Amino acid sequence: MPPTGTSASKTPLSEPRMSLGKLVEHDWVDYATNRDKCLQDATQWSRDEGAKQGRRHSVDYFLFMKPRHRLVMTSSNGSLPSIKLVEDAYVVTERSESSSWGQIGLVSSRVPWRWVGKVHEDLRRQDDTISREASNFEPPATLPGMFLDA
Repeated sequence: MPPTGTSASKTPLSEPRMSLGKLVEHDWVDYATNRDKCLQDATQWSRDEGAKQGRRHSVDYFLFMKPRHRLVMTSSNGSLPSIKLVEDAYVVTERSESSSWGQIGLVSSRVPWRWVGKVHEDLRRQDDTISREASNFEPPATLPGMFLDA
């Protein structure tokens, strides 16, 4: 499957599944660059839509998923769990048939973010200079009630 953001990844949209948003395409550079472009587009869209509503942003959080992912709710009725979001970022659990891991995947629109890394990219605050290996690194909270099926 082509990487997100390439012109080869065009998917016909037979019917809209969301009432908000827009499809934006970019030429492929590398993972971090293309995800940064997506994040910049989403942030600008949120600001533009928010201004129409008299708000700073139209959405409070951005959820990052890869094309192969499926969002799975772990509540018994399959609905979105009731979670009060207060943190700047949340780790979203990704699961495959043989393993599971966490990655920052839900981030607040009120904080500037950037992607770092050409292949194994990582999402960080724009002002973040702390390495994950640093002794004072504190990982974000894990988002309960849902996971990404890889």
